[in-house]
Amino acid sequence: MTIGIAVCLQDGALLIADGRVTPITSNGEVVNDANKIRRISESVASISFGITIVTDTALSLIRRDIIDQAESPEDVLAEVEKSVKYGWDFLQARLAPDVDRKHRKMRAGLLVGGYLLRREQSSFIGGVLFRPNRHNPPTIRTDPLSFIVLGGEENNSQGIFKQVAKQEINKIVSPVGVWNAYVDAFLHAGATTIRQIEKINPDVGGVIRYTILRRGFPYSEDILSR
Repeated sequence: MTIGIAVCLQDGALLIADGRVTPITSNGEVVNDANKIRRISESVASISFGITIVTDTALSLIRRDIIDQAESPEDVLAEVEKSVKYGWDFLQARLAPDVDRKHRKMRAGLLVGGYLLRREQSSFIGGVLFRPNRHNPPTIRTDPLSFIVLGGEENNSQGIFKQVAKQEINKIVSPVGVWNAYVDAFLHAGATTIRQIEKINPDVGGVIRYTILRRGFPYSEDILSR
């Protein structure tokens, strides 16, 4: 399972993800250093969530030119949704008859964030998630400091993140620069959320990575915590 966190900033987005990948089958290998964040255009990045074959297929199909030329966040999410659907259908057509299609890990999607190249004041975050017999319309948020937490719902991931972020934001006096106090607050909240859930959920944890995309600043990515 993944915990992916996307935060909408005034001029871009912040993405945070854990690095643990646990297999559906009991004889598979656990990976703790997976990089789930991928840049999909000059100004947009994504976090892969769920079954790797679905997200890898989707990422290979997303057209960067469509993302770069998008006029709205809805245009970006439509391209992402189309690609994830293709990956999901690709998986479903190849599942063996004995695979439990209702398994709790049987889901996949992409959490994205960034800004539109063609429009000022156009930062956004959004998500697409596919599950057996259920698919909701893409989620899109454009309000600065809004966020989406995907994964760890049964362990109150969103509640933990919201509480810690609020505590950190209340301490802010003067936010300045690409890595300003707001970014630092959300990074701290993301790391705290993942580490707290890691203690009780073995499917979460490992290396934590982040990516910052802000208009007028270089693309930034790094390891937050090992």
